[in-house]
Amino acid sequence: MIRVMNNQDNLTIRQIIDNNADEIPQKDLEYCLIDCLKKNRSFVKFNPTYILNNKELIDLKKLIFELRSGKPLSYVLGYHPFYKHEFYVDKNVLIPRNETEIIIDEILKAGDLWFKKYNKLTLIDLGSGSGCIGLSLAIERPHWNIVLIDKFLSTVDILEKNIKKFSLSNAHILISDWLSAVISNSVDIIIANPPYVEYDSAELDETVKMHEPHTALFSEDHGCGDLKKIIKEAKYKLRKGGILMMENGFDQSEKVKKYLVENDYKDINILLDYNKIQRFTKSKV
Repeated sequence: MIRVMNNQDNLTIRQIIDNNADEIPQKDLEYCLIDCLKKNRSFVKFNPTYILNNKELIDLKKLIFELRSGKPLSYVLGYHPFYKHEFYVDKNVLIPRNETEIIIDEILKAGDLWFKKYNKLTLIDLGSGSGCIGLSLAIERPHWNIVLIDKFLSTVDILEKNIKKFSLSNAHILISDWLSAVISNSVDIIIANPPYVEYDSAELDETVKMHEPHTALFSEDHGCGDLKKIIKEAKYKLRKGGILMMENGFDQSEKVKKYLVENDYKDINILLDYNKIQRFTKSKV
């Protein structure tokens, strides 16, 4: 165990990593050291003999205690990298997934074409959580109007913190049960990352199940309940030619495509994530 009142043992970065190697991955420890030392990763990796001062050691001990409890690193640190930036997260929002980043460039291309034609664009990030998708787009395209929609008041603090962090004037929060509070025929692009995991799924990592919000993970009807609801609602909220981009489970793309066809969507395309898994479905009204 690390003594935290004073560093009488002159503990170095290497000793701390070695002392905790059996319980905590080295990468997680390195990120905690980066946070506590206020240094970059290169410093942590290439200065193994650096001796922590008392405050740094006390701060690190708190983070190590949380990691030992099984709490995900992103919740321990309070932030997570996504696309080009780091976003605040807490237990009320899903930790952003790297595989979701692929839709940012896809939407930027589609949105640029729309904006070039109509000289305006309103985009909804539906089920925003941390806001990482919508705010990444707001940062890249300050002339777009970005609406961050979430059902739960518990997400508002994180959304507001992230908007403030990037000083964004083109991003706004709306509390709504999916699209119920949105005016018909008023949106150009909707990006939806709803819960799509079946309640008794054996595929879900136990750490995710224990620590991340179930409201952002699980959905009824074999994980398709919210996907179906959004498909039905979105066709009335999108302008003619508007785009619906949805993230879905690894085995749900064909089902989603079927629901889209049944609801008269067109130009339906299934997109792959970084792991070549059918993860996104793009369509138009």
